[in-house]
Amino acid sequence: MALELLTDQEIEGVVFGRPRTVEYRRGWLFVQECEGWMEDAPWDRATALFVYRSKLVKPTSNMYRAVADKILLGEDVLLICEGRIEDPQVMGEEAIYQLFRIGPDDYDKAIIDAVRELFVRSLCGESRLVGPWRTAQ
Repeated sequence: MALELLTDQEIEGVVFGRPRTVEYRRGWLFVQECEGWMEDAPWDRATALFVYRSKLVKPTSNMYRAVADKILLGEDVLLICEGRIEDPQVMGEEAIYQLFRIGPDDYDKAIIDAVRELFVRSLCGESRLVGPWRTAQ
């Protein structure tokens, strides 16, 4: 549900693959990833990794281990955006969201800025799409 915020939008020259859920523990942790590439360079792919976790899930917890490994072992990792959202449907009623780009470091800053703006506006803005296990309000 979360990476669909990106893949359902059009960013000129960018193609996104279908998002897939990597980890899902209701109320605790939700992780999705999808590939992205430039239309004129489909061989040069990067991965978007979305993490949405309860503030009670620490980066050192066992539940977070597979996510930490993806981030720590990634080719080149860029944190595109992160923040906190009040969400009564997660443990502790506050969620931390993060969007990473994992892949070659030859990216276009303007595209990263467009992705960041689109994602944060969609996640936190007018749509109020908060938790991945909730519908828009």
